[in-house]
Amino acid sequence: MCCNDPGGRPINRFGRGWPPHLGPHPSHRMRRLASLAAASAPIATAAVASVANASQATASSPPSPSRSPSPLASATAVPPNALMELLGPHLSQLTVQWLTAAGSHAQRLLEGHLAELYQEGCPATSALLRAHMYGAAVQVATLGFATRLLMLDRAAILQGQVWRLLSWTLVHAGPIHLATNHIALAKLGPQLERVAGQKRFTAIYVGSAAAATVFSLALNGGRSSLGSSGALFGLAAALWRYQAAHSGLLPAEAAESLQVSGKRAMQVAVGYHLLLWSRLDIWAHVGGALGGGALAALLGPDFKLVKARGPGPAGWPINLVQLPFGIGARGGSGAAAGGMLFRDRPMWSMFADPEPRTSIPFPQLGPAYSVTAAAAAAALGRGRRH
Repeated sequence: MCCNDPGGRPINRFGRGWPPHLGPHPSHRMRRLASLAAASAPIATAAVASVANASQATASSPPSPSRSPSPLASATAVPPNALMELLGPHLSQLTVQWLTAAGSHAQRLLEGHLAELYQEGCPATSALLRAHMYGAAVQVATLGFATRLLMLDRAAILQGQVWRLLSWTLVHAGPIHLATNHIALAKLGPQLERVAGQKRFTAIYVGSAAAATVFSLALNGGRSSLGSSGALFGLAAALWRYQAAHSGLLPAEAAESLQVSGKRAMQVAVGYHLLLWSRLDIWAHVGGALGGGALAALLGPDFKLVKARGPGPAGWPINLVQLPFGIGARGGSGAAAGGMLFRDRPMWSMFADPEPRTSIPFPQLGPAYSVTAAAAAAALGRGRRH
């Protein structure tokens, strides 16, 4: 269902959905806005909870000096005394009630977004986004205690706190950090899961997080670290590897567009790291990217264009002959009977998709963009003749 073209765009000789829309399809603009609002719901919820808890604590009892501030509240929460002095007790109470209602609405938007992802065949992405939300809620509820208990700390791990090897990807340093990673996962996760499937997506995410952990512990100078950005760089590297491995199946216009978007993404990543170099765990990002790219090369997907030489039982093709991008098949002219198909042939065959495909998606060019096997073979055949 993820590869269908909801806009009903015509199929041309380059496959489905080319050229891609410059903007969102009119029938999906409201859905895009809802998704954007849902992606920012955890940040709104965290900020609301921070302000509400601080204000209620001021109204009931003075703050305890032994309680440390929440890392999520530090960047956005207004100091309770300042809030009371600025608005007064009555208006302050109304503000807290309004913020609580807004947080509940944001929570409902997020739940709807996660349910939609699950129904569209992205359950792993939905579960990870939910884990981000729960991690932020725990950080706010414990006023920072969970953050110190769950972040990556080499000294604490050597003392036996091995849960930190996994838990550090679920907590973040503040609302901006949470927003960046949450939105990145909401964008990269569905793209990769729709291409690779739930099993491979989960393996790549976990493997990228493990590689980020190893690199951070070994090369980050013993500093503490937190956040899921290492695993997200692994997802980005896996998507880049998928594009590089299958770019030969794209028409020239689409391949050029994909190359331009890749260069822009690289420029943004480089600028981001140069701007925040001292505050980032660079080695976790490097480790996650290397781990994600290596796992994608091992697990796939790695689609090969094949030719079916006649129908088998129950209508399935038999005697599939692999072509080097559809050119130079062995066995003569048997292709016409069975047609052209894509077969998934990764290095580790246990992760291969057992069913042949008539088209493969390129979600980076649009949610409905795909290339059919027949169109890819025809385009590559014309390129070889020229």
